[in-house]
Amino acid sequence: MKLVYINNELQAGYGGFDLTFDNDIYSQYSLSDAVLLSLFCWKRALPEEVSKGDRLGGWWGDINLGSKLFLTQRAKVNDSLLPRVEQAVLDSLQWMILTKVAKEVTCKAYLDPTNTIIRAEITITKPDNNKETYKFNDLWANQLET
Repeated sequence: MKLVYINNELQAGYGGFDLTFDNDIYSQYSLSDAVLLSLFCWKRALPEEVSKGDRLGGWWGDINLGSKLFLTQRAKVNDSLLPRVEQAVLDSLQWMILTKVAKEVTCKAYLDPTNTIIRAEITITKPDNNKETYKFNDLWANQLET
């Protein structure tokens, strides 16, 4: 995966950067990098999704990049939060299905034994039906289990 500059020939002087995957998103690290970027970059929140005075998040260059997982960080950690976390994860990875990088993406969020940390298991089914599973011991701390 690499960051490349794209020159917009239709508007002189305008261009931008984009992520590319060097022809093979399934290489050793590209798929996991794509998952990490999708989950832990902040997607722009709507004003009604945040408390007054809180940041909307997002990157001005692409307000659709990332997830809204950060919106769950201030919520009380309990079983009722888990569906919101799972939906935020699935929303952030939906692009993989739309671009046919994946046939299916699933997420199971659950509480640790102390009921204070949210863990998650994300499974990506590739077009060839092989599966990649990513386990996060502490989703908010971005701790990917290796």
